[in-house]
Amino acid sequence: MTSEVQPLAQASRDTLAPSRNRQTFWSRLGIRAKILLPLIALMIVSAFGSNIFFVLSTTATRDSILNQQISDETKRLQDALTTRVEEATTGAELLSRDPRVINALRTEEVTETSNESLEISARAQPTRNRLGIDQIVVTNAAGEVRTNIAPSFLEAITVRSAELLQPCATNTTRLATFEGYRLLIVCAPVVDLGAIYSILDLDNQVTRTSRQLELASNVSLVDVQPDVIVPPTMQQRFDDANQMLIRDETFVLGNGKLQTSMELSATGISAVVNSGFRTNLIGSGFTLLLLGAAGFLLARSLTLPILKLSSVAQAVAQGDLSQRANLHHEDEIGQLGRAFDQATGQITELLEDQARTASERKVILQSIADGVLAIDTNERILVLNPAAATLLEQPEAEALIGKALTELHVPNDPAMTAGLQQVVQQVRNELTETDPTPIEEQISLGRRIVQLRSAPTIVDGVVTGAVMSIQDVTRAVELDRAKSEFIATASHELRTPLASLRGFVDVFLLTSTDNLNESQHMYLQTIKRQTNSLTQLVNDLLEIARLERGDERLERRWVAPASAIEAVLSGMTGAISQRDVQLSVELHDDLPMIWFDSLHLRMILANLFSNAVKYVYAGGIVIIRAYTIERSDQLPTPPFQLEWERSNEASLLITVEDNGVGIRTEDQPRIFERFFRSENPLSVEVGGTGLGLAITYELVKLHDCQIGFRSSEGNGSLFWLRIPASTIERFTELDEQTYNTPNGADISSPDTMN
Repeated sequence: MTSEVQPLAQASRDTLAPSRNRQTFWSRLGIRAKILLPLIALMIVSAFGSNIFFVLSTTATRDSILNQQISDETKRLQDALTTRVEEATTGAELLSRDPRVINALRTEEVTETSNESLEISARAQPTRNRLGIDQIVVTNAAGEVRTNIAPSFLEAITVRSAELLQPCATNTTRLATFEGYRLLIVCAPVVDLGAIYSILDLDNQVTRTSRQLELASNVSLVDVQPDVIVPPTMQQRFDDANQMLIRDETFVLGNGKLQTSMELSATGISAVVNSGFRTNLIGSGFTLLLLGAAGFLLARSLTLPILKLSSVAQAVAQGDLSQRANLHHEDEIGQLGRAFDQATGQITELLEDQARTASERKVILQSIADGVLAIDTNERILVLNPAAATLLEQPEAEALIGKALTELHVPNDPAMTAGLQQVVQQVRNELTETDPTPIEEQISLGRRIVQLRSAPTIVDGVVTGAVMSIQDVTRAVELDRAKSEFIATASHELRTPLASLRGFVDVFLLTSTDNLNESQHMYLQTIKRQTNSLTQLVNDLLEIARLERGDERLERRWVAPASAIEAVLSGMTGAISQRDVQLSVELHDDLPMIWFDSLHLRMILANLFSNAVKYVYAGGIVIIRAYTIERSDQLPTPPFQLEWERSNEASLLITVEDNGVGIRTEDQPRIFERFFRSENPLSVEVGGTGLGLAITYELVKLHDCQIGFRSSEGNGSLFWLRIPASTIERFTELDEQTYNTPNGADISSPDTMN
């Protein structure tokens, strides 16, 4: 094989030579360079990225720490100021409810030096000291100051009390400014006697609170705007020049807004970040050198076996499957080499097996007598064996492989053309099916009768094509037709002598039989009974033959179900009495007339009724019911194979139920087969041919009705007959009405017709 591949390899290299000149720089690099260059580039990018990530992450960490710290201190400051406001409010409220303060304000002509003013001061001073209030002012109802406890810089506030110390009806808190001081004034009324004012110097409070809380930030009060209520806001920025985080925050206090500024130094954290960056940069450089040296050694150790494996792979790709890498390394490359050698051997074996299997399948397809046709989803022919080509009258089967179905040769015979179209349409329809159940159909292909069996090919739930088998059943159909004709002819020929024999026996029995002894009389009765049974068998055979040939003609007319049931039962009086059967007939009122072949209806009912009577023990019960239903889910059981093909589901239902021997579970699928009789304790006693239910099923199918049953061995059976609503007309006065057939002929009532 190697010597054969060499010229091809040389030709391939000559063909690829011009294209190599157009290869890129990267494609011309060796495997070592392709390992080292990306590795070095990756290490550089990794080192560069790690440093950038370090800077970004540490900067983000610094900002997060600073932001968290300044947020925490801002909240603590705000909480402390809020607490101071609450304490000022508490102090004003306490003094406004103090009985001594109230009594002192009730005294008229109170001055700042009077005993009453001294009493108020004595009550206010402890509250001011305890709650840390900067100033407490008490005024009477006229707004005159009675007590003013304040530091020196706030004493002058009483001069402008009319502007700052505004009277209040309820507790109020508001912001105000006084000669550059930013104040918070809490007013608490004293029951129509005056008011208590607690005053806080906000600048002093901010400074003192910052010192008490030991805040790391520099806090300053920026602005106070009385009588302005706005939602809380916050602005934050970082001063790179001074390494300072600055946060300006405005929040609601009293009747206005208070704006503070906090400055937090980031110098210490920035120094730590810079030191870490230098350390990380040195470490990255040293790591880069080590990785470069390790990458070179690694690339060198990897390339030798890879180059060898590459040369072997090229040889195998060019068709030399005898080449092997023979790598003995224990690492992954060695495992890859051994796996490659194993895969090459398996590919060789698979190719040989595939060629052998393909040859065997081709021989099988060529030799089988049945035709096989397979297509893909694009309707291209995948398989067409000689048998199929012969049946479809295609001149060259091999030439059609890979072509579309539409390219099949169309014969000159019109009958053959019609059959070929049926074949194409059926296999094409399978491409849209997801049910793998095969579809069977019998069609004519010119002079031949063929059995088509088609199904979709499904892989992992997806339809990948369709396959059809074509079996020539011409001889079988002809034999079946000959069998049916023979049965019909033989039955017809037997019918005449049987009729004569039956008539002579009846005549003989009607004349005087006094000269016959008891045994002779019994013999005549046996001859009559057996003649009747043989006549019934011949009639059943003739009926089966007519149904098989399709010669059964329907003579539809309006039939009253109740009359048909009564007529059948009247003919079975002797059998019912002989077996002592308890018969119950339940017919609903206003049963519909049905457009039906009356003879067929009586045959169906006779078979169902007689089976029920024959297969119950003496004294058994048989119940016959007739009523209408509106939906298929009202059926006693699912139908036996026959589908309901009408949109209107309203229908007439006749049921026959008994408590007899029942049907064995294993026999139930075959109950409607010809000549089949289920084994039971009464089967020998009652006899039978096994044709009754088969004829019943064919007649039901002929009239587009449904039939079904349920049975349990030893517990009786229930058979039901369903007649479509499209054949139903409702009538009331049956004895006086006449009914028109679809072709216009008048037909009298069913009782006179039958």
